[in-house]
Formats: sequence, structure tokens, C-alpha cells
Amino acid sequence: MVLMRWMFIELGLDASLHIDLDVLDDWICAIYRGYLPVPFHNYYHCFSVAQMTYAFIWMLQLKNSLEDLDILALLVAAICHDMNHPGLNNTFQARSVSLPSIGCMMIGRVGWLVGSFVTFAHGRLQDFFQERAVAATSG
Repeated sequence: MVLMRWMFIELGLDASLHIDLDVLDDWICAIYRGYLPVPFHNYYHCFSVAQMTYAFIWMLQLKNSLEDLDILALLVAAICHDMNHPGLNNTFQARSVSLPSIGCMMIGRVGWLVGSFVTFAHGRLQDFFQERAVAATSG
């Protein structure tokens, strides 16, 4: 998790976007808890994708052509992209008529598995920042 934190610091996102490092550490831990202990789509996979995204940002010199908020969005998307992944693909989920697949079939969504991760990650991010806001106002 230290290396995940270091990516934000090396990219200068903590300074330019005024990201409190204690909040960042808590967020990274919350992300860690959001990944399931499955063989592939786990926190190690999350880190690999985030590290490759970080490498591409430097190799393609994206800091020269994108705003820091865009860089942050890339990194957050890479980190959160498979949160709560059950370790099974779309085909398996659809054939087994799992709960997520039923909900997504009812509303006609394509690529429902990815959509369920985005929804889960967004909800966890909202929860995390709401908890931080409540703690800041009550403390």
C-alpha cells in the first residue's frame, strides 16, 4: 500500500490537489478491503493495473498534456476498476442467472459485470468521503 501512496506523491497529486496523505492512506485501505480474495481480480491485480497506468502516465508524458485532475481520474479508475469482482466472467454470471445479472438484464445493460464494479466502487467512495466529512465536523 506504500507503493500505491507513492504513485500519488510522485505524480505531485497530493500537492497540486491538496490531498491529505492521512486521508489518502485511509482511502487506499478502504479500497484494499473492497477487493475480494479471488484468484485473479484481487488487490494484487488492482496494484498491477495501477502501476501500469502510473508507468504509462510517465512514459507517454501525460503530465504535459493532461490536468492533474485527469491524471487523478486515470489513477483512481485503475485502482477501483475491479472492486468487489466475484472472480467469475460475464458468461458464467449470465448462465447462472446470478443476482447482479438479473438486475442488469432487467434494465437492458450491456457489460453488466463492469457496471456492477463501477457502481460498487462509486458507492464505497461516497461512503468513505461521507464518513470523513462526518468525522471532521464532529471532531
